[in-house]
Amino acid sequence: MIVVADNMQITNRIIGKAVNEMNPGPIQEMAKKCEAAGAEMLDINSGPLSRDPEKKMAFLVESVQDVSDLPL
Repeated sequence: MIVVADNMQITNRIIGKAVNEMNPGPIQEMAKKCEAAGAEMLDINSGPLSRDPEKKMAFLVESVQDVSDLPL
């Protein structure tokens, strides 16, 4: 069995706010917590991004990759 964390969702109030503010801190904290809890993969769900979806998704992915080597 592979443990996949799916906490990285734009619909999560904390993650959504961090993406809108382009603040990597809360995103990175969540990624670290998921990894520490035993996640073997991280599922990043950008959901419906209405403004600059490519930029925001790239920001979300890069924020996670800066602190974790887990597969996305």
